[in-house]
Amino acid sequence: MILEGPVLIYGRVSLNSFVLNDSTIINYPEKIPVVWNYEFGNPELVLGYAEISRVDNGLWAAVTITNGMFKSVMYNRDKVYCGGYYRCDKSHTLSDGVRCVDKAKLLALGIYLAGDDWLYLKVKEESNKMAVSNMKKEYSDRFDALRKNRVEVSFHKYGAARTNFGDKLVDALAMHELCIEKYKKTKNTEYLVDAANYLMFEFMYPQIDGAYFKPTDDDESAGTIGEPIGEWGCNDAY
Repeated sequence: MILEGPVLIYGRVSLNSFVLNDSTIINYPEKIPVVWNYEFGNPELVLGYAEISRVDNGLWAAVTITNGMFKSVMYNRDKVYCGGYYRCDKSHTLSDGVRCVDKAKLLALGIYLAGDDWLYLKVKEESNKMAVSNMKKEYSDRFDALRKNRVEVSFHKYGAARTNFGDKLVDALAMHELCIEKYKKTKNTEYLVDAANYLMFEFMYPQIDGAYFKPTDDDESAGTIGEPIGEWGCNDAY
C-alpha cells in the first residue's frame, strides 16, 4: 500500500510554532522511517518508509506501508495527518516568537489522527484500487451485515453486551465453542455469525485477565492447519 501527500508547506507555521521556508536548507536520506505518533521506541509502531521529493511549495512524500494492521486502518479512512521529525541545525526566532528554521535534516515522518490540516497522506489511487479489489475477494459484506443484525437482535433479546460480558454474566468463549459445535452438527451458517460475535464480545470485554492486543510475527503466530497458498509464494502481495 502506498500513501502520498504533502509533508511540508513552505511558510506555514506549524502547531508547535516553527516554520520552514523555501530558503531553508533541508537535507534528508533516500528513505526515512515512518512511525505512528513519533513512537520511535516501539518497533510495532513502525508503519513503513518514505521517499521524499521537493515540489514548488515544499516537500512531498511517497510512503510505502509495511504494517499490516495500519493497512486495515486505511481501508476505512480518507486520509491521515503527518509531520516531519527534524534535527534543527540552525534557526532564529522571529518577532512574533515563531522559530524560523534556516537549516535542518529530515530524519523521519510521524503519522497521527489529528494535526496540521495541510499536512496529510492519502492512499495512492492505484494502490487503493488494488486494496479494494482484494477486500471484495477476501471479505464478505453479507456476513458482516448478518453479524451486525444478530448483535441488534441479541441486544433486544438478552440485554446489553457491556453488562452480559463486561460483568462476566455470560462466557463468550464458551458460547463461541458451542456455536462451532452446533454449526458442525447442523451445517447452519447462522451459528458462524453468532460465533464471530462472541469473539468480538470477548475482544471488547475480555474475560481472561491480562488480555491484550498486539500484532504478532511469524515466530509468535498461532500457525496454520493445512498448507496456505501463500506458503507457495503465489499470493498477491500489495
